[in-house]
Amino acid sequence: LAAESRAPLYLYDLPAITKTKLRLETIVELSRCPNIRGIKCSDEGAFIRQLIDALDGSFQVFVAQPDLIDILLRWGISSHLDGVYALAPAWVKAIGRHAVDGRWDEAARCQRRLTALRGLLIRYGVFPAFTVLMNARGMSGSFAPRPYRRLGGPERERLLTEPVVRELLSGSP
Repeated sequence: LAAESRAPLYLYDLPAITKTKLRLETIVELSRCPNIRGIKCSDEGAFIRQLIDALDGSFQVFVAQPDLIDILLRWGISSHLDGVYALAPAWVKAIGRHAVDGRWDEAARCQRRLTALRGLLIRYGVFPAFTVLMNARGMSGSFAPRPYRRLGGPERERLLTEPVVRELLSGSP
């Protein structure tokens, strides 16, 4: 498939979503295919470290661990990719800025806000809550594939009054 594709391919190792776990050996073998350029990986930190160490620098490893950005930055892992970043880009940037400056306590403080926001997404339903929050931030539309339901009146209002959401919507970096 990779040899036939005109566009470069990226592996997607998010077992919670795909229900399939890619083995380290499989990823290393696939990385040798010239048209497979990288992977989005949400596995545990130890696996991510092994994966990065096993690959050469031309194969990109994008980490999907929004609850661990500050820790992973401290480990030197700086390629991060997750949908929740679209909700709070200023918070993610702040984590990165504080990490670059060696202000790890501040990075951790910002990380806790992002982690709390992600927790709400899980509690209310990732796609329905994401849609409500994106709409509240001025981006109209539905960000949920079918058959996901929308959040109704009382549930929507409860989400919008959560302290971390009020902080997000206030524009606090």
